[in-house]
Amino acid sequence: PVDSSLEDLEKAREKFESLIEPQLQDRAVNEEQDYVPPPLTTSSRKRRMLEMDLLESLVDCDDAIDELINLWLYERDVDSAKRLQAMEQHCSPGLVEEEADLRAMIEEYGLDWPEPAARLATLLYYKGRSEESMEWANKVLRVKPWHFEVAYLQIMNCLRLDDDDEDDTQRVWKFARRILPPLNESRKNARRKAWVQQALQDAQTSLMKAEAALEHMHQPEVRDNSWQ
Repeated sequence: PVDSSLEDLEKAREKFESLIEPQLQDRAVNEEQDYVPPPLTTSSRKRRMLEMDLLESLVDCDDAIDELINLWLYERDVDSAKRLQAMEQHCSPGLVEEEADLRAMIEEYGLDWPEPAARLATLLYYKGRSEESMEWANKVLRVKPWHFEVAYLQIMNCLRLDDDDEDDTQRVWKFARRILPPLNESRKNARRKAWVQQALQDAQTSLMKAEAALEHMHQPEVRDNSWQ
């Protein structure tokens, strides 16, 4: 009975959040401008604060890596996470069904939950379609610049497409700066500390944008009566 009540409460929470984010399905996945997150809810704020705490803990320890990956998976809701997990257990010929399912999830949820797009980028890489993979990975990194798994995927894509010219080399180094550096106590974890500092700065900026979106949503509409 207790578990059932908690499940009902979680479903109610999800329904409420969907009601205050009606623009979610209208958010274009191909836009190139700066990503603007949806308005904050109480639960999304808690998840963001937890994410920042986990990022901060990476400064001298790797324990939070798996927790972050799990948080990104369950960021939307339990049922959606289970849909993604189910795809890991299924392998259709040519991964055609999985690709279609991931594209459907992106169409349904937009990029505010970037994990389906991250999984699609990975799937496209394994199918040898690195240019498409890079496009989707870039979309994810506009939402979560600190998504170290996708940054690593971008390096793999760059190496596969590398033509040994200067632009490709610069592109590799660009994504290399985004991957999570290994701990190195002999150098006082200097690179790891710099990465964490940048990740927290990016996460804080995203949080401030979400707070601004919430404040804007609550502002009364100003009518222009100058024509009267």
